[in-house]
Amino acid sequence: MNKKGGSLMDIPPDLLSRSLSLTGTASDPQADPDSAPDDKLLPMLGLMFLGYELPALAARLAELDDGLPLPQVFGWDEPVSVDEQLQLDPEELKTLLVFEQILKQQRKSGNYFQRMKALAERHALPELELMLLSYLTQWLPAEADQRFAAQLAAHPDWLLLRCLWATRVLLHAPIEQLPLALVVFLERMDDKLELHLHSTGPLRADLVNAFYYATALLFIHTDQPERALYSLNVLEQTGPREGALKLLDLLLRRVDAKGQRERLQAFVAPFRAERMQALKARRDSGTKAGKA
Repeated sequence: MNKKGGSLMDIPPDLLSRSLSLTGTASDPQADPDSAPDDKLLPMLGLMFLGYELPALAARLAELDDGLPLPQVFGWDEPVSVDEQLQLDPEELKTLLVFEQILKQQRKSGNYFQRMKALAERHALPELELMLLSYLTQWLPAEADQRFAAQLAAHPDWLLLRCLWATRVLLHAPIEQLPLALVVFLERMDDKLELHLHSTGPLRADLVNAFYYATALLFIHTDQPERALYSLNVLEQTGPREGALKLLDLLLRRVDAKGQRERLQAFVAPFRAERMQALKARRDSGTKAGKA
C-alpha cells in the first residue's frame, strides 16, 4: 500500500536525512542561488504536474517508445527504524541515539564514530552505513568514497546506499564534468533504471524515494522530461511534497531552457483534463446541493 515515508529532504532523525551532508540535498540541488524558486508559484506548478496516478503515468510513458523499461512498482510500506529492525542491547541503543544527535548537531566525535563502526560491524544494515557515511563526508571526506565502494562491494544488494552514492555523483559534478558523471551514475546503478529490475527485499517508502530521487536527477540532466516527471510524482507520494517541488523547479528551468515546456504539458494534458472535469463535477454537485 502507498504510504508517505522518509525523504531526502527531511530533518533528522529520519533515515534519509541522516545522509543530507552525504548527498547535498539539504539545499536546492545545483540551483543558482540568485534564481531561487518562487514559493508562491511552485505549489501552483505542482498542481499542474504532480499528484497523478502512477499506473496511468506509466501507461503514458509506454507511448514514448524510448526503449527504457516501464515502471512496475506502484506500492510500498512505511520505513522501519533501525532499533525496530535490530535487537539492540542498552549500550548499543545508547550509541545509536547519541550518534544520531551528533549528526543532527553536526558535531565531531571520534569516540562515538568508532563505537558506531563497531556497531555496524556487528549488525550489517545499510541504514547504519548511511550514518557513518554522513559523518565521514562531513569530517573525513577523502574516506567517504572509499567506504562507499567497500560497503557496496561487500553488499551489492544494498540499493539504498547505491542510490545515494549515484545521486551524490550528479549533485556534486561540475557542469564541465557532467558527461563523465552520467557514465559513473549508470555504473553505480548497474544500468538498471527501474526499481523492479533490482533485488531489493522489502519495498519501503524511503528506498523508493531514494531510487526515484536519483532517476529524477538523471532524467533532468539527460533531457528526458517525461521520465523525470514520473520520478517526481513518485517522490511526491513517498516523502514531503517540498522535496518534489524543488526538483520540479529544476526540471522546469531545464525544459524552459531547452524549449520543451509544451512537450511536458502535452504529456500531462490528458490527466489535467480529467482533473479539471472532476473538479467541475464536484463544483456543479455542490451548486445543485446548495440550491436544493
